[in-house]
Amino acid sequence: MSGRDVVIDGLNRPLNILEKTSVIQWETDFRVDGSSEDFLLFYKRGPLKLSGVYSFLVNSVLFETEEDLGRDIFEDKIYNDPNNIITCRQVETGKLDWEFPLSVYGTYFQNGEDHPMNLRKFLGIYEGVLYIRAGVRLLLGINVSSGKEVFKFTHGKELGGAMFIELDSEKGCIFSLNSTKYNEIDLKTNALSQYDIEEDIEKNKVNVSMLGSCEGGLISFYEGVDCNRFAVFSREEKKIVWTGEIEEVKDMFPAIIGMKHSGNKLYVHDIMKTLHIFELE
Repeated sequence: MSGRDVVIDGLNRPLNILEKTSVIQWETDFRVDGSSEDFLLFYKRGPLKLSGVYSFLVNSVLFETEEDLGRDIFEDKIYNDPNNIITCRQVETGKLDWEFPLSVYGTYFQNGEDHPMNLRKFLGIYEGVLYIRAGVRLLLGINVSSGKEVFKFTHGKELGGAMFIELDSEKGCIFSLNSTKYNEIDLKTNALSQYDIEEDIEKNKVNVSMLGSCEGGLISFYEGVDCNRFAVFSREEKKIVWTGEIEEVKDMFPAIIGMKHSGNKLYVHDIMKTLHIFELE
């Protein structure tokens, strides 16, 4: 994780904050919970639970509390989902601004059983609205100031599939990719656009099931089973623009365990714990 010119090292060890040439280290065994450009959520588990916020703006801890603050920071708010209730807190004080119970949407049916409506993911903020994914087919937008619902979209399998749903806060859309379609919901008009990519997927012999990353209009993905192939999809061109494979792990399970792209570089981690770096053409 990083914020501004800071690198945070502390997911599984005592927390270190690296500032250019110096390191800030807390002696106590804190862990990173989430971060934004300006703030960092940290916590400590054990007999005494402790959470807090570190500010990159002033390079110091703003406050600490025994409350469970949350897991995501967007802009100047902290968001959490205890007991299937979305909470919004002020990042500088931890004060609760509002609560939004997902129970008002009832239950959803999955694997032969009914489940209480729950949060799947905080997608992010666009024009003062917090977008979330709930249950298996529900997308919601909650006004950050009022805590009221301002957007609701119930989708079928064609939108989510086995892959993912993400928010593009610059373009103002929610998008998803699966093995048959690329989808976009325009958040200004709520219009859904769908593009058939099944032939392109089959031609490149790689299924869409595991997300690498989304950056700069590109989506990197891989199959996640014994397929050693991976691909990069262009959201602008609506097609696969680059593919690759790792011969050494062909037919192993899982052949690829993680990937990410940044700039024109693609980083692929295979089952043999080898990191491969590719340059995108």
